[in-house]
Amino acid sequence: MTRGKVPSLLSVNTGRPRRTTVKRKSACKRCNKELHSGDVCAEIPNHSGHKYYKRYCLSCFTEILAKTKSDLAKIETDIFSKE
Repeated sequence: MTRGKVPSLLSVNTGRPRRTTVKRKSACKRCNKELHSGDVCAEIPNHSGHKYYKRYCLSCFTEILAKTKSDLAKIETDIFSKE
């Protein structure tokens, strides 16, 4: 179950996402799917005083990447097509 608007990597003050293997049970930050030890997930850093990572299942991360690509295409169109 997806929750809310799909975020874009452009809309958050983050560093580079990384692929990681879950070491202890946690949940996807977006859809709340359980991530068990040994599962592969994506982590996006969040810098709000302390550096920590938000975990996303690969399905949600794929949607986040698609949204980011769409945002980049819109920026490119807005900047370069109005000459």
